[in-house]
Amino acid sequence: MDDMFAKLSAANAQTQKAKCLEFFGFFDDEIKRNELAVHLVMLIILFTIRGNPIMDENDVRIVNEQRRHHKNLLKRYLESLYGEQARRIIDRLPKALEMLNDIARNAGMLFMGCVRTGEAEDLPAEFFMIK
Repeated sequence: MDDMFAKLSAANAQTQKAKCLEFFGFFDDEIKRNELAVHLVMLIILFTIRGNPIMDENDVRIVNEQRRHHKNLLKRYLESLYGEQARRIIDRLPKALEMLNDIARNAGMLFMGCVRTGEAEDLPAEFFMIK
């Protein structure tokens, strides 16, 4: 895990590392060890609207519908595996997803100040025909 944060500035690295470790620790082992549950959580995250994006009303409705659908699938799946014990896991999911959204919200700023400007400016020219 340390290598993952090695290139970040000291302040960003410690903050983001603490948030990631808290998030990983918050998820129940039953989910962490279950590949299907992890995939369902990833789909829930995929269908999460963050901030205030410019989206058509119909798109927002579809995204929210898909999110609800996958949350219900995960709930029913966990209930089929763990019965009444699933409630404990399910009750913790909203907090875990909120933590992950917080991590994702700040992800765009993580490498700010870490990239040498002279090197970064040339990169788009390598991929696009810019003159």
